Amino acid sequence: MDTSFYTQIKDHLVSNILPFWEKYGKDPVTEDFCGSIDSNCKADNHASRSALLPSDILWTYSSAARLFISADYMKTAEFAFLSLKRHFFDTLNGGFYWTAKADGTPENTEKQTAAQAAALYGLCEYAAALKEVLKLDYPATVVMDRALAVYSLLERYAKDTEHGGYITACTETWQPEMDAHILPEDTVCIKSADSNLRVLQAYTNLHRTLVCVYPEQTDLQKLVGASLKELVLLLADKAVTADHDFGRQYDMEWKQLGCSATSFGKSIEASWQLWDAANELADDDLLEKMRPVAVDMARSVLASGFDRTAGALENAMQNGKKDTDRIWKNQAEALVGFYNAWELTGGEDFKMAFQKEWNWVTDHQADKANGEWYDTVDTEGKPDLSKPKGGSWKSCLSNARACMELLRRSGTALR
Repeated sequence: MDTSFYTQIKDHLVSNILPFWEKYGKDPVTEDFCGSIDSNCKADNHASRSALLPSDILWTYSSAARLFISADYMKTAEFAFLSLKRHFFDTLNGGFYWTAKADGTPENTEKQTAAQAAALYGLCEYAAALKEVLKLDYPATVVMDRALAVYSLLERYAKDTEHGGYITACTETWQPEMDAHILPEDTVCIKSADSNLRVLQAYTNLHRTLVCVYPEQTDLQKLVGASLKELVLLLADKAVTADHDFGRQYDMEWKQLGCSATSFGKSIEASWQLWDAANELADDDLLEKMRPVAVDMARSVLASGFDRTAGALENAMQNGKKDTDRIWKNQAEALVGFYNAWELTGGEDFKMAFQKEWNWVTDHQADKANGEWYDTVDTEGKPDLSKPKGGSWKSCLSNARACMELLRRSGTALR
């Protein structure tokens, strides 16, 4: 790839995505992030907030600080850490609440697995940034210990030792929540492929960053690695379908429930996340198993969900009907997923896909005037301005991560 492609990505990250959250995302009154930011960048300071939001921003700015070796990004990372700690951490039972009210008091006190995984993902990245960027050993170990505590809670209470994987949620006191809903409008979902994918990415990052903070803890590294490998194999076996899609909702025994929709965005995300986990473990047998899984999933999405003319990823297929909306997160995951498949195969079709995807993002998905990406854009490139540009369920994780992932893989410093 020409270096100008990566220069465009770096410029977009540092001038479009990251400044938006520093300018519009913070609520100085509550010392938290705004629960909703509309398409005109106006914040709703009365909206509830989910634990995903500060967790995702914690990872994003910690990762940016590490990539560019810049202490400037650590200010927002610290703000996110304090938000997560003050408003979502359960000091009595451990772990993180699912949602908090605008004033910072707990709202939904369930221990959703997705929230624990998101917090773990952000905490270990922040610990590594404290160590590498600010050269602070002591705070780095404290934060990493908090991340390891979340790992222990997930392994003790959320893991299904009989059938594998992790249940969707536990109660406030860590009892299994058998009628859990990820969102209020969702059906009951005992096991969610999405939540398990969040655990996968969190454990991958924990394994990757442990060596930065605790290089001598080789036994702990092996323990996390064993958990990660087990989950990689399980998801490849249970959540990846015969059609190379990624499933959605399951019962305890991993039998698929109700919804038969295919999420193109989730499938392409799973394709590169499974490979990333196997690659992190550097297990030759596992890599051999995961290579065709990752490539076949990416090829299936390319064939069924990618609009080659426009260069954008469609949303979903359900009961033979396609939802052609262009969702921000799906475009971001497609960038990495198709790039990953191109690295694995050298296929020109995958190269075409991520190049066209990038053009779609910069031409239509991104708000060039005010920053960030629009949540939803139609087939004609028109954004749905009724959807928030930021908030509890739309952060900067996927799009900023996509940019940073491609920059890292390019091998070009671009600092």
